[in-house]
Amino acid sequence: MEALTDFVKNRGIIAGQVSGIGATDRAILLFFDPATRNYMDRTFEEQMEISSLQGNIAVVSFAPVLHLHTTLGRRD
Repeated sequence: MEALTDFVKNRGIIAGQVSGIGATDRAILLFFDPATRNYMDRTFEEQMEISSLQGNIAVVSFAPVLHLHTTLGRRD
């Protein structure tokens, strides 16, 4: 996320779409809890396939923000 945000900032991108596939060995995912209306995070440290990565780039308070959704495939 940090690398993508830096890429967007360094190139002055203020809007766009993001899509991709690939692999990772570490992911921190945020889950929205409607009961508390807060996000909870969970860290996964294992080899996973990124079978889908979709999202957008927008500007919030004069700074680019990435909003991404992903599907990850684990060994099990």
